[in-house]
Amino acid sequence: MTATARLIVDGVDTFDRFGVFALETGLNDLLAYPPLKPVEANDWHEQEGIDADLSAPRLNGREVSIKIGATGELGAPQTIAKLEAFLSYLRQRVYRVFRFVFLGGREYTLRLVGEPNLTIVQALGFVTLKFADDYPLKGYTYRAPQSTVQVSTDYLMNGRPFTAYGARVTEGTLAEFARRADVKNGLTRNIATAHGVIGDELGAVRQKSKEVKVRLHFRAETFDELWRNYDALLYDLTRPGERIIRVRDLGNRDYQAYYKSAQVTAFYPDDRPWLDTTITLVILREPN
Repeated sequence: MTATARLIVDGVDTFDRFGVFALETGLNDLLAYPPLKPVEANDWHEQEGIDADLSAPRLNGREVSIKIGATGELGAPQTIAKLEAFLSYLRQRVYRVFRFVFLGGREYTLRLVGEPNLTIVQALGFVTLKFADDYPLKGYTYRAPQSTVQVSTDYLMNGRPFTAYGARVTEGTLAEFARRADVKNGLTRNIATAHGVIGDELGAVRQKSKEVKVRLHFRAETFDELWRNYDALLYDLTRPGERIIRVRDLGNRDYQAYYKSAQVTAFYPDDRPWLDTTITLVILREPN
C-alpha cells in the first residue's frame, strides 16, 4: 500500500491498524461544496425576478460516500474481518476526523450514517460507507486566494476574476448566462360562466429568476494552493449579500446572484492537482 492511499481517522492509520484504505476514486461528492440552506424570497408578479433575503446565508449539511477497500492474503474471510474491525472502530464514536493523505492531508469531520453490503472479488473487498458532513467549513480561517493560474478577466465576481481563485471558467458557461429567464405568469381571471381566461391587459410581462451553471476548472502547483483557493471561493460565495457576476463576452453585463449548490465532475490528485466543478448560481433578475 502506497502512502498516497492512506486514510487517517482520529490519528489512527487505518492501513497499519486494520489493513484498510480509502480509494482515490469516487470522492467527488465529498470534495464538492455543500449546498446552501434554502433562501427566503419574495416573488412578486409585478416585479422582475425575485427579492431574496441574503443577510445571513448558511451552508447546509449533506451526505457523502467513501469507498473503503481491504485485501486479505488468506482470502475472503480475512478481508471481511478487516473491514468489520474498521467498522467496529468507527461505531465507537459518533463523529470522526478523517484525514486523507492522498488529498494533501485534507480533513473532514464525519458521522457514519450507512453501511451498505460488502463486495468481495477474490481476496479484495470493498464497502461504500455513507457519512453525514454536518460541519461545513468547520475550523476554517479565511485565507485570501493566491493563484499561479494566468489572469483572465472574462468573468468577474464582485470585481475579482475567477482566475484569482485558480479557476478558469470553461465551455458551456456563457450559454447559461445568455439564456433568458422564463416569463412570469401575470394576473388572470378564470370565470366558470365565461369562455377562456381574462388576462391583465394593463400589466407588464416580467421575467422570473433563473439558475445558471458555472463550470470551473481549478489548477494549482500544490495541494495547499488548490485547497486555499477552493475554500476561499466557497467562503466568498456565501458571504452576506448578493454576488455580482460580470460577463465580459456579454458586453460586461452584470448579474445579481447567490450561490445555491455545486458538484465535482473530475478530480486528479497528481503532482499538479486539478479539479473540475460545476457551481449553480441563482440569478435574481435579468440585467437591464
